[in-house]
Amino acid sequence: MQLPGRLRDTTLGDVLGTLHRGGATGVLELTEPGFGAVHRVYLAGGSVTACESPRGLRLSEWLLRDGVDAAVLRQSLQQAVAAGELHGRVLVTRWEIDEKRVDRALRAQILARLSVLEGLADATLRFRAAIRPPRSSTAPLGTEEMLAGRRRRRVRSVAVEETGRAKAAACLGIPASADRATVTRAFRRLVADHHPDRNARDGEAAIQKRNAELRAIVEAYRVLVAS
Repeated sequence: MQLPGRLRDTTLGDVLGTLHRGGATGVLELTEPGFGAVHRVYLAGGSVTACESPRGLRLSEWLLRDGVDAAVLRQSLQQAVAAGELHGRVLVTRWEIDEKRVDRALRAQILARLSVLEGLADATLRFRAAIRPPRSSTAPLGTEEMLAGRRRRRVRSVAVEETGRAKAAACLGIPASADRATVTRAFRRLVADHHPDRNARDGEAAIQKRNAELRAIVEAYRVLVAS
């Protein structure tokens, strides 16, 4: 299994697809040029289990939006750091926060961070294989969650890119000329509106529709931050 050395020569979707087909276990590191921010995508058996990035909301911020008490989140995080445990696991085992609730927040966090990585113009790529799967507080993402809707080839036509930006901006309800800060605010607001727990009592059809809309929102954000 061979990966390109630079993100500019491929897409995150292509890289994840290759790792998925190869059943890879380990960590994909993306190091941005210049100031060198490092992002890590953890995989087990070819499926994403976690994503670390200096950008995007932390787990506690996702759960705070979901109504979990701020004091609980603060104290549980301190316990996790002191014990060298995963925050999500501490919330479930010590604070009896519903495991499904934590899992939904973790998966939303991973998907949002992957969308940020898709928007990177360039990064050095490095995959480090591991014998044992990395620790994770959630089950690996399914193939649909991990790969569906991800761009698999970079489109370089200016006309096509401009059309894509206009459609993406319309999806987020903002002008095509909106700056990055406006794009990010709109994205975060819509993600919060479509959070799985916001309308947890909806029927299956409504949940599937909202999940499809969330995927479209994530894709639109990716297009806008990449252009």
